[in-house]
Amino acid sequence: MRAWYIVLHYVHDHIIYILIAGAVVVVLLLWLTLEGLRNTASKDEIFRLRQRLYQLERERNFANMISGPVVMATRWLQVGTAATTTDGGCLLLLEATSPVQKRIRVTVRVDGLPVKRNASMMVGQRLRVNGKSGIYSIEPFGAEKDQARIAVSLLSHHLAAQQQTEQEEGTAS
Repeated sequence: MRAWYIVLHYVHDHIIYILIAGAVVVVLLLWLTLEGLRNTASKDEIFRLRQRLYQLERERNFANMISGPVVMATRWLQVGTAATTTDGGCLLLLEATSPVQKRIRVTVRVDGLPVKRNASMMVGQRLRVNGKSGIYSIEPFGAEKDQARIAVSLLSHHLAAQQQTEQEEGTAS
């Protein structure tokens, strides 16, 4: 019983110091909790940004694989809008996108004539159409809700025939 009396007497004499120490402990615990929550949110944000960076790097690598001289630099087109190549020979109209399936639908006019209507393409797939200047290679690199990232390159007729022959020889082997 005497031990309890000594402890209670000590607490009574030093109550202010004990309360201050308790308040400091509570503040430190609160700070640690908030810092932990903030770091969790930061980690989620870092993960999301890394995913976006990976996606952009993949798209950039696709852009480096464009075959032939570029007549329409890689650009984002909105659904319902059209874009013309720099030589004026090819007009693309983006009809629809399907981001889940990574597909787009385009209408292509070459030298003023409709060549493909509502042509469905996968991202990364090439669509080649003949024109007076050569063969236009249309390459989609990305599809989102209401837009798609597309580039167009122009192959000469001679180069396209050579590539076709090489592909046939590779398939026959």
